[in-house]
Amino acid sequence: VPDGPHLKLYNYEAQEWDHLMNWQHSTMYLFYGLSGVADILTHTTNVVPVAFDRLMLSIAVFVEGFLFYFHVHGRTMLDVHVHILLLTAIFGGALCIFLEAFHRGNIVLEMLRTSLCILQGSWFWQIGFVLYPPGGGPEWDQKNHNNMMFITMCYYW
Repeated sequence: VPDGPHLKLYNYEAQEWDHLMNWQHSTMYLFYGLSGVADILTHTTNVVPVAFDRLMLSIAVFVEGFLFYFHVHGRTMLDVHVHILLLTAIFGGALCIFLEAFHRGNIVLEMLRTSLCILQGSWFWQIGFVLYPPGGGPEWDQKNHNNMMFITMCYYW
């Protein structure tokens, strides 16, 4: 990536963190990658415990949630609100996956995990429409409380 951090975390000349958003994404990818390795090991060998894949996936999703939690500092009210709604799906999914490590094959947990994953993915899509309207459409008023109420209603639909 031409504009990437190039394994440099701190810019001493500018006295600031270097490409911190890229580092956050890289951290998330690292943990999802480790989860993928755990999946392969769990399903192809007897080297790791059976629940290891779910445990690593729950850690990856928790990491994603914590990164998102601190991603919204200093943003507008509506921006923070849509991210907080996203966090409910992320942390709910992480907790559900963690419980699956101890209750493997529980259909209720599996369906809840799947539903929260779909909710998270569809909410990412909807956040994009709210924060970056397609086709140059009118922007949402980021400070209007009625928009927050409407977005919350849409989240639960």
